[in-house]
Amino acid sequence: MIRPATENDISKITEIYNQHIKSGNTSMDSKREISDMTAVFHQLNEREKIYVHDEEKIIKGWGIIKKYSDRFGYRFSCEVSVYV
Repeated sequence: MIRPATENDISKITEIYNQHIKSGNTSMDSKREISDMTAVFHQLNEREKIYVHDEEKIIKGWGIIKKYSDRFGYRFSCEVSVYV
């Protein structure tokens, strides 16, 4: 089931994201802490969402839809990332 993420999902989201950072080919980011991802979760606006793939209460992946830029010309653009 794909569902909106809750704060209870943040530790698993962080774990999955750090696995992708460690692999070195899917993110240009550095290691994230749970506190970093919690801040991202709480800073999302009404057009931004995090979803998780929940398979029998096990988070198998997650995705985020977020604004691309604060600049006016990008007001209808978004960035989408998926991590499994």
